Amino acid sequence: MEHVEGSKAPKRVLVVVSPKSPHWHAAWDSSDELVAVAFALLQQTQLIPQDAQNDSSTVRLLAKERWDVRRFLVFDLFHKTYNADTAHQADQDDLPVISVFFGKKESISAAGRPMANKVNADIRAIHNSTGLGSRPPFEVDHADGKVPFYNNPRSPHIPTTRYELRLYMILLERQMTAIMMNETIPSLWKPTSHTAYINNAMFGYAVLLSLLGC
Repeated sequence: MEHVEGSKAPKRVLVVVSPKSPHWHAAWDSSDELVAVAFALLQQTQLIPQDAQNDSSTVRLLAKERWDVRRFLVFDLFHKTYNADTAHQADQDDLPVISVFFGKKESISAAGRPMANKVNADIRAIHNSTGLGSRPPFEVDHADGKVPFYNNPRSPHIPTTRYELRLYMILLERQMTAIMMNETIPSLWKPTSHTAYINNAMFGYAVLLSLLGC
């Protein structure tokens, strides 16, 4: 992959936080504080220059995401050509990625190409999902079983990864349960009856199962 050490070339940083880390709460509640900690660690390990400044001209927090067992931050460094209006496009911002892990101990390394591709694709996807005119930092909350839903993406998106497909399965299951409990039909779906809704959802669920190889 592209050489990322010690230069001011544009790069993307993925921060992964375990519940065992003292930074667990800061990852979601005070993200800028954790960015500062990660920035200092990058300098200590000489992955960015010692004279780099942690300010808005150098650092851009793009997204934070939380699950019950992990929390994530993604921020860019030295990315002068970033454009929020085009950051969802497939050919945009294919940056090298540095991975920083905070658990009982800290670790840091240059991410391999598969991980870098995944991080860059996810950042493009969240720009797309949040709609035209959206700006970072974005928040993606999966805690306590939440399933984020975006009803006005910049462009249509078909789930392709196993991760995305499983999220769609969860959403369908919850919508079907809501109908069976006589709750309100989500505004996304406009079938003529509860039965039609369930039939539509069951068909979608079967398609997703087949795509996942279940």
